[in-house]
Amino acid sequence: MASGKKVAVVTCSLRPQRLNPLISDYVHKTVAPLFTGIQLESLDIASFNLPIFDEATIPARLPADDPTPHYSREHTKAWSTAVRGYDGFIFRAVVAQEDILSGLRMKPAAASPGLTTSGDMMANRQLAEADERRWREAGVEEQLASMARELVQGLSSE
Repeated sequence: MASGKKVAVVTCSLRPQRLNPLISDYVHKTVAPLFTGIQLESLDIASFNLPIFDEATIPARLPADDPTPHYSREHTKAWSTAVRGYDGFIFRAVVAQEDILSGLRMKPAAASPGLTTSGDMMANRQLAEADERRWREAGVEEQLASMARELVQGLSSE
């Protein structure tokens, strides 16, 4: 049983004006009912001010049990401490910034729904019912549910 586990929905966009938090909130809202007994939280990578590749040490060469004290930058230590508190992650990345995820050691879910944005969403900086309806009609909610079930199953087998 995965009870007592923690999962983070991670917003990966780094742009100053971004839609990703809106989409991450939608993902969180959609999958939350499937995480019975699992604490589901939101984590925004932008709040850690993480420059890419500014650590002198390659993370893969650090102790896997706790690499945090071996980092030299405070922002990296803060990020490392935050993510160590989770048992699983749902990363919400924009296509143009998927390379942010390339260095992570993880098992991607079989389902990876594409949540496309609309001109209205861009102009209004808010998620409209029409966007949610378009995603439902495209089967995104079923894909998110499949992904969530796969994650819960993986956490249950640990």
